[in-house]
Amino acid sequence: MRKIDCVLLIDDNDFDNFYHSVIIEKVDDSIEVKAVTDGEMALDYLASVREDPENYPTPDLIFLDLNMPGMNGFEFLKKATEKKLLEVTGSLIVMLTSSQNPQDEVVARETFGDQIHDFRIKPLSKEMLLEIMRSNQSNGR
Repeated sequence: MRKIDCVLLIDDNDFDNFYHSVIIEKVDDSIEVKAVTDGEMALDYLASVREDPENYPTPDLIFLDLNMPGMNGFEFLKKATEKKLLEVTGSLIVMLTSSQNPQDEVVARETFGDQIHDFRIKPLSKEMLLEIMRSNQSNGR
């Protein structure tokens, strides 16, 4: 079982990042929460994990928004995979989106099934986070 020490929020909505940070801190205030507001910033963050782990701790869990301007969640996963950034971190990735389109989940699971652990609808709740953490423990990740 791997403890979650750091969570990376990738979401263009500042309010969602704030709200999700509060939920994470309510579950476990020892978890460090980092937030970025677009895919490029997320790629830069993950690249910095290698170079500066003190200021850019490795995220054990990433909550990834699907619908973001510039680079959506699928494009982020593609680029992060190409750059081998996800292999380095070993992060558990959960798509956390407001999309109600069932096709988005199908595409996520069929195209990125090796990279994503789960697909959830916003907002993050305490119960949802605890369930994700439990499933992380049972999968031995």
